[in-house]
This record gives sequence, C-alpha cells and structure tokens, in this order.
Amino acid sequence: MARTIEFVEPDATVQAAATLMGEIDVGALPVGTEADLQGILTDRDILFRVVAAGRDGARTRVREVMSSLTFSCG
Repeated sequence: MARTIEFVEPDATVQAAATLMGEIDVGALPVGTEADLQGILTDRDILFRVVAAGRDGARTRVREVMSSLTFSCG
C-alpha cells in the first residue's frame, strides 16, 4: 500500500494519466486534489470509454471519461 496518494488533474490527457498509472503500478487515480476530489479514473474507464470507443487518448481529457460519483472516508 502506498503512503502517498497521486492525483491527476481533470484537464490532463488520458494518455498522461495512463502513463502515470503504469509508472506507479495502480489501476485507478483520484481526479482533482485532496481538498477537491472531483472523481476517479480507472483502467476500466480508459478501456471502455476511450479504447473501445475509438477515442484518441492523447486528445481526450480525464474529465471527459472519469467516473464522477465518489465516496470517501477519513
């Protein structure tokens, strides 16, 4: 388990987010900041909403394909 949480900006490209996910070996990234959680981007979001849909990951923004309903606990 990681001690720090990596976030991705909603305006980042899906390609950049997927690269980060590979570098830190995770299947999901929270979108936004710790103070402003806007959603989550999962490898499944990328697979179905980008790859299977034939979208360009270098042009598609995270905000366009992220799952926006999130719950958290502290």
